[in-house]
Amino acid sequence: MSTGVESSSVKKLFSPLYTNPGEKLADFLLGLQKTYNTGILAPFYGNHDTLRAANMWGTEANIKIGTGVLSIMNGTPWVYYGDEIGMTASNKSDDPTKRVPMKWSESSVAAGQVFVPPVEGMKIDPNSYSFGSVEEQMEDPDSILNYMKQAMRIRNCHPEIARGTIEKLQSVSPYITAIKKTWNGSSVIILVNLSSEESFEVPVSMYGDVKVTDTVNVYGVSTVTGDTLTLCPYSIAVLG
Repeated sequence: MSTGVESSSVKKLFSPLYTNPGEKLADFLLGLQKTYNTGILAPFYGNHDTLRAANMWGTEANIKIGTGVLSIMNGTPWVYYGDEIGMTASNKSDDPTKRVPMKWSESSVAAGQVFVPPVEGMKIDPNSYSFGSVEEQMEDPDSILNYMKQAMRIRNCHPEIARGTIEKLQSVSPYITAIKKTWNGSSVIILVNLSSEESFEVPVSMYGDVKVTDTVNVYGVSTVTGDTLTLCPYSIAVLG
């Protein structure tokens, strides 16, 4: 089964109108688990029938943490082509502008690239590629593309993330989502810092006999000193 995350709903998770976005995200994930308790979820946050992700999120940092949240969801996440490099639609209500070609290289005649408009005579807005081509982003360790690759690598290293039963855990801050996922007798703890400005110190031992195995960060680098995990703004940590 498929569940599309409506753009308005996703925006609300990060809205400054809420003082507890961490709890909101945990409840959202628990709600999906309760509602879709059979089959396999296929979460996505954009396609040609919705806004492109980059149009919805706006900034590079928001695009990254949005991708990070997608990467911790149960099931099989779907990524609409181009979202991994932050492509935008020049006209949010016009379907063809959501179907402009993938920009593999800065050269329009790069090997294997078919750089033609989806509709004959349509002009491709260069602003659709504000964050650069695949080729450029592969060379930039801080690019949207490399963030997504890292987030999905962590997901693939821990099958509990895709398949586990979710349990909501205590959090040190209303900005931090704290959940446990258990599958086939194995569990991981996932912490998501949804603050774009604040770092938080988390005692690792509050979640039992675990250690930090992976982090993916938008701002700075999350670190562990003794029993304390310093979770940077817009960062995700996996403990196991």
